[in-house]
Amino acid sequence: MQNQAFTVGIGRSKWIGGIAAGAVAGLAAGQQADGNIVHTTVDAVINSANSSYTVDFRNDGNGELKIQYDTTMGLVANKNISAGPFYLPGATAGQIKAMNFGDTISPGGLAPFVALVNTNALLDDGAGNGEFAASAGEKYIGINLNDGSAAWVGFQVFNDGSLAGMSGEVYDFAYQTDNTQSILAGVPEPSSAALVAMGAVGLAAYRRRGKSVS
Repeated sequence: MQNQAFTVGIGRSKWIGGIAAGAVAGLAAGQQADGNIVHTTVDAVINSANSSYTVDFRNDGNGELKIQYDTTMGLVANKNISAGPFYLPGATAGQIKAMNFGDTISPGGLAPFVALVNTNALLDDGAGNGEFAASAGEKYIGINLNDGSAAWVGFQVFNDGSLAGMSGEVYDFAYQTDNTQSILAGVPEPSSAALVAMGAVGLAAYRRRGKSVS
């Protein structure tokens, strides 16, 4: 398994997916999005046979977040360095919030992130606890790295009907190198984030034009 990391800078948009697919008409020619996002694709299965995967956002050999299968707790996450990272907590204490495609993840200090602790943060325990239910499909873990940079991890749980047979998978992850900028869950390029926003504007303008003609 080899990580594929891509650094995407100003004005380089090659990825259009999810919500962004319908947004092309709303983006004016020559428009660019500020900021840089490093996006890494992986195929990391986590289960009783492959008990953990460490997310290395910067691909520097110093992974920040470990997702692991625990024989008594299910699928959990730990910080992998003493200074962080931080996660967006779920509705119940000790759980990580499951984020949807396009949700905003803010830099440090702008959202209620709390430090991961050694007692583990629950993703799914195989008994209906945790926000990453298999039925929910692919979701995203919202992260602030130790320097405050906003980041996300694409993650899905499978077979959570029993603790013994459950598994999960990390698909990809990304972080915003400008720690003053937000990032959108599941959107790996700044230009794609602009497409999401501009598509909504374009759709609204189209609807207004339609009403004026009728």
